[in-house]
Amino acid sequence: MINPIYLISSDGYRDSIYLDFYVASEEDVKKLISFYRKEYLGEIVDINSFQIDLTKLRVIFNSKPDWDDEWGKVTYHLHKISKT
Repeated sequence: MINPIYLISSDGYRDSIYLDFYVASEEDVKKLISFYRKEYLGEIVDINSFQIDLTKLRVIFNSKPDWDDEWGKVTYHLHKISKT
């Protein structure tokens, strides 16, 4: 059986894929993006706002900087890879 894994990109292009990370489930997508935005960008992510579409390979969620009160909608893209 072939299990897909997903690589994450902030703009949908292959040259901006985060090669250090991959995910295998929707829950992993939430955890990884939340961790990355917090640790590297200092942002808070609304876990309950995630909209993950594995057909369109798109992730939409709300995020905001620690110092700001304004939530913004963020889109990430997934690149599907089959592994054996």
